Amino acid sequence: MPILAYLTVFLIGQVQSAPPPIDEMGDIDPGYSAREAVKFVTQRHGQEENGGFPAETGKVERWELFGERFTRETVIENVPGEKETYYVTLMEKNLDRQEVYKTTYLTSENELMLHNRVSE
Repeated sequence: MPILAYLTVFLIGQVQSAPPPIDEMGDIDPGYSAREAVKFVTQRHGQEENGGFPAETGKVERWELFGERFTRETVIENVPGEKETYYVTLMEKNLDRQEVYKTTYLTSENELMLHNRVSE
């Protein structure tokens, strides 16, 4: 009987001391992650226009329209001092005209707000 009680206490201790899950980006207990923020913004903006913006950072989509070359890229930044809040910027470049269009959204879980729109 003491061995059974010891094993029960030991198993409960092992389960409770298991480390929190780690998501694919390496975050512990991520809550609203950067990956989710990018996906949330790109699903709600511009998906019908020539394939939309990439749903992951570091990826550049290239396409042509009426003989002009374009790229689209998604960039994310943490909002300083805010947990699980991000700036997600959708950047479109016209390579032939050397023009850049940036639309930045402020996002936290299930919230999306236009932050800034710039043409360079």
